[in-house]
Amino acid sequence: MVIHLGANVAMGAEQILLCTDITRGWTADTENLVRGMREKHLVRRLSDTPKTLVLCREGKRTVCYLTGVGLRTLSARMREDRGFFLRLMDRERQETGQSEVQHVERIGSGA
Repeated sequence: MVIHLGANVAMGAEQILLCTDITRGWTADTENLVRGMREKHLVRRLSDTPKTLVLCREGKRTVCYLTGVGLRTLSARMREDRGFFLRLMDRERQETGQSEVQHVERIGSGA
């Protein structure tokens, strides 16, 4: 399954590690994460006004995408394949012995 992140960028669903809403601003931890990844040229900005931060695995490295596609839209695209997270977590456990897969979703905002 392929998830469209915006700006003609598509990512295999199994490559997505984390999606988080950044419309209300950055926490200090998020800002530090993005700053560190930017210094290593691992940040891809897909929109002038990003709404969602998406961490993806590309080969052996993790890349940060800042996309204008909202978290709800990305979440809905991923939920189309109901077994996605179960397969992803299972694969992570097999590769590393533990699962670091996270899925963050803003609930009840009405937006």
